Amino acid sequence: MRLLFLEQNFRQGWGGAPESARLMANFLTPRGVDCDVFDSGFICNDVGKLTVLPEPGSVFPRFSFKSTQSYDAILLTGPWQNPFHLWRVLARRGKDQPLYYLPRGGLARIDFELRKRVKKKAYFLAVERRFLDASNGVIFSSTAERTETIAAAVGRRPEYVIPDFVTAPRQEMRSDGHSIQKVVTFGFLAEISPRKGLIRLRKKSSMSHFFSTGD
Repeated sequence: MRLLFLEQNFRQGWGGAPESARLMANFLTPRGVDCDVFDSGFICNDVGKLTVLPEPGSVFPRFSFKSTQSYDAILLTGPWQNPFHLWRVLARRGKDQPLYYLPRGGLARIDFELRKRVKKKAYFLAVERRFLDASNGVIFSSTAERTETIAAAVGRRPEYVIPDFVTAPRQEMRSDGHSIQKVVTFGFLAEISPRKGLIRLRKKSSMSHFFSTGD
């Protein structure tokens, strides 16, 4: 089985969507699913074998659009990608080739509430919603994401909730064989904004500090 992720800026330093695709591929590859990432006309092959995201400035080979139908499914990962590149791929999509739309938090209501977001609303209605409606289903990473997504993007297609894949930290052991209890540390929290749920997390958690390497 082969999956094609449609991403933009599949490199280190570009938020959580690229990393979520890499972790999903890491999980699927040992189970017989090959995963490639299309990024703005280029292709990163076998991403399930990557231990980290590609470095900034990494050069990928050009994508052969004729190969689009060789994939069993296409996953559009994150909104606001270059529509020209996306349409070039989707124009070659097979009649029975499923497409799934993954908002990745990019359609949160809070991002559309300010007056300066008027252009964003117009763009969503004119362009982005077409990609959503062309999909066979929408995959949210949590029920919280689905709840906080703008109404115009909810209930239009079949919806699924698939939590993000994570890599569990290695358990450190003492010399007597017991595990060492440590404070949980978040090494990456993406963009620090209300739509990431950090306000809710802070209220419910007793943790007093975070370490962020986000945008």
